Amino acid sequence: MKSLTLFGLPIFAGTSTESLRLIERYIGGRKPKIIFTPNLHHLALLSEDARFRKIYIQADLLLIDG
Repeated sequence: MKSLTLFGLPIFAGTSTESLRLIERYIGGRKPKIIFTPNLHHLALLSEDARFRKIYIQADLLLIDG
């Protein structure tokens, strides 16, 4: 999976089409997944709030917001 590291987290760096294919696979697997779209506010909170960061680290997929 293509990714870039931002604030120590692997952000998916594929195209919109690749993102949709990945999400379709997740849906087809019928197992709950956690997907976040981190924005600037969230990225700021990651350095301030350990609990918030822990939740983000557990995510299955982080997609660029916007």
